[in-house]
Amino acid sequence: MKGDIIYRLYYILKQRAIVFFDKVIKRRGNKFVLMLHQIDNTGGEYSISKTNFKKMIEGKKFLTLKSFSFFEEKSYLLTFDDVDESVYDLAIGVLEEKDIPYYLFLCVEYINKEGYLNEKQIKRLLKNKNCHIGSHLLHHKLARKMQKEELVKELSDSKRYLEETFGIQVDSVAFPYGSMYACGDDEFNLAKKYYKYIFTTVPTPCRNEHFERNVMPRININNKTFTRREIQ
Repeated sequence: MKGDIIYRLYYILKQRAIVFFDKVIKRRGNKFVLMLHQIDNTGGEYSISKTNFKKMIEGKKFLTLKSFSFFEEKSYLLTFDDVDESVYDLAIGVLEEKDIPYYLFLCVEYINKEGYLNEKQIKRLLKNKNCHIGSHLLHHKLARKMQKEELVKELSDSKRYLEETFGIQVDSVAFPYGSMYACGDDEFNLAKKYYKYIFTTVPTPCRNEHFERNVMPRININNKTFTRREIQ
């Protein structure tokens, strides 16, 4: 237990150092992947109110993965993890009205679970060209703590379920938690056997090295962070 705490602390400090030096040395970026979870007024780390959500998307250029790396001007990619019903009820209508593309990273164990999207709702969303689906694995667990065989099953079976159930091609995955502690190079290399794009939760802009590796950092958006200067 003590060894694991030290191990985790090492990666937390490493990630913070990378984010700090990214801001100090490179300072500015013009491409950002935004990560959201819940649309509500709780004020939690993973929550943003509908009012602030509408303010957050206003005036921003949101793209799909296919055009994101080629677009020269400042641009954004919008992603949702887990995807509970608040996203369906309060965010999707706004996005459809504004013709904004978005990515839903679905954890298979949450689909059809009370409080989360069911298969019928997902199929309805996929009728809109702006809805894109990615994998969030079978279970919401730390990839780094899985044995290779277990992680292979999580990656391959979640992809298979989503593709067969919804008749789509799934080429992106977001690791649960997504930090440098949650997943590392070994997990990335394994995921690349099944997916083209891999999403993390390291909060930096997307730069050339990210597009070259197709490993995309994301900035967590909540009621406090949606006005961060660097993403405006």
